Amino acid sequence: MLGGSVWRWGVTHVSMHHVHTNDVERDSDASVAPVLRFGQNREWVPANRWQLFYGPIVMSLFSLQFHITSYFSMLNTGGIKLPELFFRSPHRWISLGIRAVWLYTFFIHPCMYYNWKIHLASMLVKLLISGAILISIFVINHNTVRTRIASEKMGPTKDWAAIQVVESVNFSPNSEFWTWWSGGLNYQIEHHLFPTVSDRYYPMLAPMVKEECAKRNIPYVCFDSFMGAYIDFWKLLADAREVTKKSQ
Repeated sequence: MLGGSVWRWGVTHVSMHHVHTNDVERDSDASVAPVLRFGQNREWVPANRWQLFYGPIVMSLFSLQFHITSYFSMLNTGGIKLPELFFRSPHRWISLGIRAVWLYTFFIHPCMYYNWKIHLASMLVKLLISGAILISIFVINHNTVRTRIASEKMGPTKDWAAIQVVESVNFSPNSEFWTWWSGGLNYQIEHHLFPTVSDRYYPMLAPMVKEECAKRNIPYVCFDSFMGAYIDFWKLLADAREVTKKSQ
């Protein structure tokens, strides 16, 4: 339905995001909104001073951006820089073929039989709404003030599991609605530690993970509500509007 590729998803999400979480150079998800600055460790541009104003607009363009940049990244002409192995594999062309079929099925073909202006306008609205919903969950999973504080407290480490914990955020852990609506992404810490485990088990794993983190003095960030995490994300954007002396 989204025109995605299992192979490309395995490369960008599993091999890049889940291994190098929040690494600006190697995490594909770290560049999900390039014009937004998610902290003092990111490159600053003058436009970042106004990111609280243009942020909601940029975030709503997430789905549209995904569809456009995926073509460039698979052609190796821009977007997310994929590993060289992807371009030596036939899956690259299979992925491009899937994208082409999706584009024809949902955009070109309907325009041949219906009013193309109405169809494209309706598709744009769908992409804007879905983008706003998806990105509002994705960004708080790894970008909040408390996450940055946890990362600084932990300091540099090569411990993969510790990195997954301090660079991820849980929210609404006791909410059946948010566990269903987000597909278990409200247990982002457990999702990163156990990516092949069904999200139905995350509520059972979370107390054990939290207890082990406490024993090892590893910060475990969890918000009681979605809104609490969402507000903290916008505080992070506000703090990153200017370059602080500490980050220079």
